[in-house]
This record gives sequence, C-alpha cells and structure tokens, in this order.
Amino acid sequence: MADCVALAHEGRLVLVVRRFRPVQRAELVNHLAQRLSLEMVPDTVVFSGEIPLTANGKVDRDRVAAELPEHLRADAGTHGEQSVLEAVTDTWRQVLGGGELASTPRSSPPAARR
Repeated sequence: MADCVALAHEGRLVLVVRRFRPVQRAELVNHLAQRLSLEMVPDTVVFSGEIPLTANGKVDRDRVAAELPEHLRADAGTHGEQSVLEAVTDTWRQVLGGGELASTPRSSPPAARR
C-alpha cells in the first residue's frame, strides 16, 4: 500500500502516508481499526508525496515532524472524506451491528473489570 510513519503531534497520533496506489482515508482507517486497538488507530491521517529518509535509509523523523504542519494545513482543505473519528465509529458500528456508540476520550482510564 504505502510507506508510512506515525508521530505524536500536539497530543494527537498522526499517521503520515506515502501512497503507491490510490487509497481513501476512510478505507485506510477502517483497515487499521479492524486490526489495531483503539489507542493505536491514528487521530489524523495525512498523505505525503514522500517520506524523507536519513543518509542511512531510515525515516528522518525530525524532517517529517518539521513538515507536518504544512501537511496538516494542506490536508485541512480536503473535502468529501470522513474524519478519522467518523471512519472508526462507522467501522465499529458495522462490527457491532449498528446502534449508537458512546464516545470516551482517549485520556480516560479504562473501566475497572470486576
């Protein structure tokens, strides 16, 4: 599908993706939501033309982080695609068979099991 890197940015988990083939944000988020725990599903997905690498061929996380505000501004102008939260909610609604889902902030501790 693509190269990608996940970064924490302003309290959000952001996934920066370099596409090799056309993929919709909602399709990608649904794929991740079905395979990852909720805490690991990114809050924001942005698409980039490339993922910068260091001289050693590793992801240059500093450059990715420096370019992130530009990607987020450009991405804010994207119309017609679901937000990550909407896509994850739709996926869980399908998995659970419909109905309303309660929203719990990420920072809330999980409920104690009895």
